[in-house]
Amino acid sequence: VVNVDVRFACGVPTCGVDARWHTADAPRTAQQRTEASLSLSVEKLLRAVIVLEKFPRCAVNVAVRVLSADGGVEAAVLNATMMALLDAGIPCHCTAAAANVALLSRAPTSSPPVVAGSGSTDLFVVLDPVAEEEQRAAGVGTFVFRCREGATDADGTAMPALLFERTDAPS
Repeated sequence: VVNVDVRFACGVPTCGVDARWHTADAPRTAQQRTEASLSLSVEKLLRAVIVLEKFPRCAVNVAVRVLSADGGVEAAVLNATMMALLDAGIPCHCTAAAANVALLSRAPTSSPPVVAGSGSTDLFVVLDPVAEEEQRAAGVGTFVFRCREGATDADGTAMPALLFERTDAPS
C-alpha cells in the first residue's frame, strides 16, 4: 500500500499551478485539486520505483509539504520524494529524476504565445520555468526519467527510460 499526502504550507501561494490540474470536482478548492493531483503524481512515481514486493504487509506513507512555489512545483516535489527514498534506504528498482519544461515564444508577453506547428520559428524551450513563464507558455510539461540502464520491474520487464509525463497548456 502506498499513501501520499502533498500539502502546501500555510500561506504559500500555488502560483497559478492550480489551473494546470483543474478537475471536475466543483466543491473542492483549486489548491485542494492541485494537492490531490500532485499526490497522484508522487504515488505513480513511488509505485514505479519502490520494490514493493519486499514489503508485502507494509504501507509506505509519504508526506510532502511545499514550503515555496515559484514554478516547477511538480518536478520539485517528485525529485524531493526520490531523494527522501534514497536517504531512507528504501530499496528501489531504479532512481528517477523529474524535469519541468515550458514552450515559450519570443513574442512580447502581452501577445498570446505561439503554438507549436504554426510555422513560426520563434519558439524555444525553457527548462525549470518560473511561475510567470508557466503562465504565458504555450505548453508546460513535467517528465520523469529513470536513471539506471537495464532497470526491470518485479516481473523482470524492462522499465522504460521515460517513466511518465504530464503535458498541459495553461488556461
